[in-house]
Amino acid sequence: MQAGKPVRLRFYRDETADCSERVVFEKFGIDQQLAPFQTTTIEFTPEQPGEYPFRCGMNMLKGLLVVEPPGERRAASSPHKFHDAAPAHE
Repeated sequence: MQAGKPVRLRFYRDETADCSERVVFEKFGIDQQLAPFQTTTIEFTPEQPGEYPFRCGMNMLKGLLVVEPPGERRAASSPHKFHDAAPAHE
């Protein structure tokens, strides 16, 4: 994400466990309920660069939103295979 630019995050909740019923971004004042088996969209604009943790309502599921200064875009690294470049086909 870049500071000063609107962000739209979509969370799909694929269960009914109590732990995943909320997503909390404390620094942005967001405490959003997530409906089971539905996608919930959260929109906000991070004004300052930095690393902003987010979590579930029970503080068991966690993540980190990285906000870069304006104009500083770099490729994100990911351990997930679906983010890797597709192999070339002959």
